[in-house]
Amino acid sequence: MAGLMTKIGGSYRALINALRYKRPVTGGIVRPDPSFDFARSAISDNLDFKRLRSLLRSSVDSDVACALQLFEEMKQKDANLRCLSEIRIAALVGLEYQVVSAADVEDMEDRKLADEAADFVREQISKIEGFDESLEHMAVAIDTNLQVVEPVWDYNDIVAMQGVPYWRLKMDLQRPGVVRVETPDNRVGYEAAPPNFIVHSPYDACGYPLTKSRMWSAALVYLIKMLAIADWAVFAEIFGMPVRWAHYPPTASTQERDELLEMMENLGSKAYGIFSQGVTLEMKESSQRGTHPFEALVNWCDRTHAKLWLGGNLTSDTTGGTGTHAAASVQDDVREDLRDDDIKREARTIRSQLIAPMVWYKFKREVPLPFFERVKPEVVDRNQLAQLIATASSLGMGVPRKWAHDELGIPEPQDGDSVLDVPLDGFDAGFAGETDSAA
Repeated sequence: MAGLMTKIGGSYRALINALRYKRPVTGGIVRPDPSFDFARSAISDNLDFKRLRSLLRSSVDSDVACALQLFEEMKQKDANLRCLSEIRIAALVGLEYQVVSAADVEDMEDRKLADEAADFVREQISKIEGFDESLEHMAVAIDTNLQVVEPVWDYNDIVAMQGVPYWRLKMDLQRPGVVRVETPDNRVGYEAAPPNFIVHSPYDACGYPLTKSRMWSAALVYLIKMLAIADWAVFAEIFGMPVRWAHYPPTASTQERDELLEMMENLGSKAYGIFSQGVTLEMKESSQRGTHPFEALVNWCDRTHAKLWLGGNLTSDTTGGTGTHAAASVQDDVREDLRDDDIKREARTIRSQLIAPMVWYKFKREVPLPFFERVKPEVVDRNQLAQLIATASSLGMGVPRKWAHDELGIPEPQDGDSVLDVPLDGFDAGFAGETDSAA
C-alpha cells in the first residue's frame, strides 16, 4: 500500500511540474532594441524629500524601473555606498561554486539517479555562456531585492544566460508582486517566471519586492548626506577662505577706491596685486577647529549605510574610539553570517528556478534535484593547530607525520636537508617512537 501511494505521489508531482514548466521560448525573449535600450536622463539630480517620496512610491505603482534607476544613480554618486555594496556582493560572487548530488545531502536508498542528475547539471552549467556574469547580475539583488536573468533555451537545453536590464521590468497591476519583462512586441510584458526567466528576490515575501530592499532604507539617508555635503561646500566656499580687507588713506579718490576694490576681488583667483604706498592689505585665516556639524552628519550617514550592508560600521570605519580592533573582529563574524545568508538565498533561487526546469526537461519525471553550493574558504589557525597536534602527541595519540606536515604547511625534509634541531615541547616527543623505529 505504501509503495502504491509513493507511485501516486510521484505521478502527481510529475504532473504538477509538467503544468508548471511549459515549453520554453527558444532563442530567448529579451533582445537589444533602440526603443528600450538607450541612455536615460538622471532622475536623482536636484533631489529633495518630496521628489524622493514620489520616486519610491512609483515603484509600488508598477514603475520599478524608476526606483531601480534611482538606486543605481545613488551608488554612482556616493563612493561610500558603492564601496559597501561591492564589499557585500564580492563576498558572495568571489566564492567558487559547485553542484552537489542530492544523495550527498539527503539520505536515500538509490543514489544512482541523483548522481546522474548532478552530473547532467554540472555538464550543462559548464556549457552555458554567460553563467558567471548572470550570477553577478543576480547578486545585485542583495541591494535592490530584485534582479531578473533570462536563460536562453535551445529546445531542451540552456545555451546561454543574460541579465535583464532594469528598465525592462515592470510590476503586474493585477497581481501584486508579479514581475513582467517588457519587449517591443509585448508592451504588457512577459511574466518573469521559470523556465523563461529567473527572478532573484532574496528577501521576498508578500507584496512588492523593492519595499524590502536595502536601497529603499538607504535612500533617505543618502538624500540627507547629499544635502549636507552641498551645504558643507557652500559653507566652505564662504567661510573657508581667508578674509581680505585693505585700508586706504582718507585722501584716496573714488577712482582709486574702485580700482582697489577690483584688485581685492581678483585676489580670490590671482596671487598678485598692485597697491599704492598708502594702502595696507591684511589677510585673516579662519581659526575654527574641531568637527563641523556637516562633517558629523556625513559621518553618521556613512555609519548608517555600513550598518545596512555589513551589519555594523566598525568593519569599514574605525575612526576614533578605543577597542575598535576587538569590536571589528566581532562584527567580522556578523559579516560571515550575512555572507552565509546570501549564499543560502542564492542557492535556493538557482535550485528552484534553474536546476529544477533543467532536470525536468531532461528526465521528464520526478528526480532528486541537485544542490547549488558556494565553496566557503576554510580558515585554519596554524598556531592553534600546532598546539593541538602537540597536545595529542603528548597524550600518546597517533598523529600521522605526513598529515601534520601537510596541515601545518611545512614540507618534509629531504635527504641532505639541514633541519632545525630545537624540539617543540611535546610535539617532537610524539614522533620519537616513529623516528626511532625508522632508524
